[in-house]
Formats: sequence, C-alpha cells, structure tokens
Amino acid sequence: MDRNDMMTASDLHPRNSGNPRKTEIFRNRNPESVATNVETIMTLELTYYPDPILKKRAPAVQVIDSELRARVREMFEIMYEENGIGLAAPQVSWSTRLFVINVTGDPEEGEELIFINPQILASEGEEIDEEGCLSIPDIRGNVARKYRVHVKAQGLDGKWFDLEAEDLLARAIQHELDHLDGILFIERLSPASKLAVKKDLKQLAKQQPPGS
Repeated sequence: MDRNDMMTASDLHPRNSGNPRKTEIFRNRNPESVATNVETIMTLELTYYPDPILKKRAPAVQVIDSELRARVREMFEIMYEENGIGLAAPQVSWSTRLFVINVTGDPEEGEELIFINPQILASEGEEIDEEGCLSIPDIRGNVARKYRVHVKAQGLDGKWFDLEAEDLLARAIQHELDHLDGILFIERLSPASKLAVKKDLKQLAKQQPPGS
C-alpha cells in the first residue's frame, strides 16, 4: 500500500527529512544474524503492473536465514523511499509469502512489522476506503475490507505470533496478503471503478519493458 492510504485514514503527511535510515529496523531481530556482506545478495527493485509475478500465488517461506533478513531490511528501505506503508515480497520480484508494514510510513516512527507465512484466522466488520499500491502508481480506488482481523504469522526469529488488528493496520494486512495470493487491489474495485481506471492501466502497461 502507498502512504496516501495512511494520509486518508490518519491525516498525516509525507516528509522528506533527509534523516538516515534506522539500523535497527527488524522487530525481534538479532543484529548478529544479519548478513554482513549485503552486496552478495540480490538487489531488490520495485516491480510494476503488469509484471506476471504480481499475479502468481507465492510459495511459503521454508528457511529464515541471514539472506532473508537482509532482504527484509531492503524491503523496508524501498517502502520508505516510495512513501509506502506496506510492501509484499512479490512487489520486489521475490515470490515468497512475506510482507512488511509500518502504518506511519516513517522510518523514525511507528512499529515495523514483519509477517512471514501469514494467515488470517478470523475477521469481522466491513469498511470501504480508498487504496493505492506502489506497484500500480497513481491509480486509486475504494475497496471494501474487513475492519478487524486476527492474523497468525512467523517473525524473523521463526516463532509464530498472533496479532489482532483493526482499521488501517487491518486494511494493510489484507492488502499485502492479497499480493501473496496474486490478487491486486484493482480486482476488488466496483465494476464502475474498474471501468474508470481501465485507460490508466493500459497506459501504465505500455510504460513497462517488453515481457513485463
């Protein structure tokens, strides 16, 4: 999700403070376990619609190691640079069941959450609000989501945790989990909204390299 979603719900505004990135960006993280030579690991880049990887169901994470932790760190950096509040692994051409969220969109504020192999166990209520996506820039639309969710996932330590979330965090979790199942928010728009963004989606597709 992009940071405009956070602004809609919380009336917060993006800032370009120029502050350096935080070093300690992993929740429940052992600093010694992070790869020391990040240059040896594939550099991640944001993937845009209509790249086929965005339509694939991602397989489960099998191993949580230093390489995965380094990639998670890079995902947070990309998310902040793009003014996002959430980013799923397929959005950086990494097909695996993992996403990161910080609903403030600010590396100096809020809580950075990592969800590995997430599952929504229960949900309730419904709320319609505007969403956007870093992989589908400049296109927005109203999407109905559950207001409250109970999610189970693994952290970077491999341990399972449960989290009750509501409002913007619940929406972000559902949006990013959709990415892991190959579902884009534009598929959840009303018929009228789909028609309204059809031209923009075609234009976006033309801007991408051949084979995307």
